[in-house]
Amino acid sequence: MWITAPYRHLASVDTGALTKAVLSLPETSWQADRQQLKELAFYRETNSIFLRSVDAQTFNNVLRERSLQEADITIPTGRESLQALVDPILEVLLEKLGRGGVVTRIQFARMRPGTRIMPHIDQSMMLVAAHRVHVPLTTNPGVNFDIGDNQASFSPGEMYEFNNRVMHSVHNGGNTDRIHLIIDYLR
Repeated sequence: MWITAPYRHLASVDTGALTKAVLSLPETSWQADRQQLKELAFYRETNSIFLRSVDAQTFNNVLRERSLQEADITIPTGRESLQALVDPILEVLLEKLGRGGVVTRIQFARMRPGTRIMPHIDQSMMLVAAHRVHVPLTTNPGVNFDIGDNQASFSPGEMYEFNNRVMHSVHNGGNTDRIHLIIDYLR
């Protein structure tokens, strides 16, 4: 979604218990949604765990007939404990951006040391329309997140909305994983 700045700070949130839970997940959890990530983002040197999502085709088909609704969103089973830890963060987000919309995606995105997301502008109708919010859980000084002509330094426990309609890229040049909670919210 286009916002007037490259990114903006929305709020501070408590991510302690969520970060601990995510860091304790086995590697198989990070690999389970590999096909879904490939369909959404083609090839990326990242791993994701989805708590909810809607594919682009469903999104486009639904919008031809009506507004998107909660029932259109896929929510996998077996991840309820993670969702319960995300719910307080969602409440803060809804207080900042307003209620009445639909959370179209919740994912944990992990970038291993040395990985990159190449420069791009999000193109899908879903990402063009939705607010894209990042909540860092882990990061390190070697992470370079470029948004337009700006380098963003996102801190754990802080909530940021960023302008995904400008060129952006990420490189984890550090020695530890970078893990973000990413939430897409459609008003």
